[in-house]
Amino acid sequence: MSVPVSRLSPWRSRTSVKSWSALELKSLRELADAGESVTVIATRLRRTESAIRNKAGMHGISLGAKVRAEDEEEAFADLSDDA
Repeated sequence: MSVPVSRLSPWRSRTSVKSWSALELKSLRELADAGESVTVIATRLRRTESAIRNKAGMHGISLGAKVRAEDEEEAFADLSDDA
């Protein structure tokens, strides 16, 4: 079965483009705020890491590493124990 020529675009591959739902965008924001890694977010939302980074950037969602106070204290405690 052939695809009509009018349906094919010369600059797009034949992969499907999955639109983002409002729920997915909300989940992205919540997971990023919780400090989850891009890999974890991508797995949970069944998207590529590139798609996660792109959508986060488009919506001003920070994906930077967030260090919690307890984690920071534990890291410093471990360093002082080694000395």
